[in-house]
Amino acid sequence: ISDSRGFTLALFSLSPFTGGPLHAKGSIIGNINDMEFGVAFLNATVTDSPDSQTRVIQAKITNVPWNLGRLSMRKLVSLLSPVYWTTAKEIGEAMNGFTLTDAVFK
Repeated sequence: ISDSRGFTLALFSLSPFTGGPLHAKGSIIGNINDMEFGVAFLNATVTDSPDSQTRVIQAKITNVPWNLGRLSMRKLVSLLSPVYWTTAKEIGEAMNGFTLTDAVFK
């Protein structure tokens, strides 16, 4: 999955369960503010919230060059959108991306 800023997020090693994956791992490649970003890694874990009809996504992006700074990192948060879409809690007839695509992503 690519976005207009030149980042690529490749989801792989998805562990399936009813309604979507439990884990997502990805690579983030590109540049921010004309600075080469290199390759960073995204690891996300998805759990069902015990007290509501929601899911909790905990994600960590590692191997980020220190010189990019915290302000630049805020732009990377949007890269989690595919993880949210893929693993959204299914309620009623509403489907998440995993179910909607039969787990086939290109």
